[in-house]
Amino acid sequence: MCIRDRSIELGLFWLELAAEKGFEPAKKAIVRTNVELGKCYMRDDDAIQDYEKAREYFLEPANQGDAEAQYLLGLIYHDGLGVTRDPKKGVNLLALSAKQGNQFALNAINKLFPPIDLTDEDGPKLHSRSIDGIEVWRDK
Repeated sequence: MCIRDRSIELGLFWLELAAEKGFEPAKKAIVRTNVELGKCYMRDDDAIQDYEKAREYFLEPANQGDAEAQYLLGLIYHDGLGVTRDPKKGVNLLALSAKQGNQFALNAINKLFPPIDLTDEDGPKLHSRSIDGIEVWRDK
């Protein structure tokens, strides 16, 4: 169960009030709560799937640098889930997330942009590729 009632959104309301009063832990909790709410709206097992609403919840955390929100928002834009498809925006968000070490974002980039084979006649086979400044090397 993700959202069967409005308790999570009500909790977010109270966190926002605390953050307005300068309570720093509430500010961090708002980011995580928004990401979790967005993930709820991406799921289809609770009959509440709404990609546009998910996008709304991911926007602020992604703009604040949250790697998970950037990854999920990147998927939404790349695949056109509830929005006009924008692969460039999607890949840029995936790259921002991958730069922070998000393995899911890096895996998505690996699927979208297969690495270049840099096989040396005498050396090991290595793969490399750079996406928006992410340089990835690994053994084949």
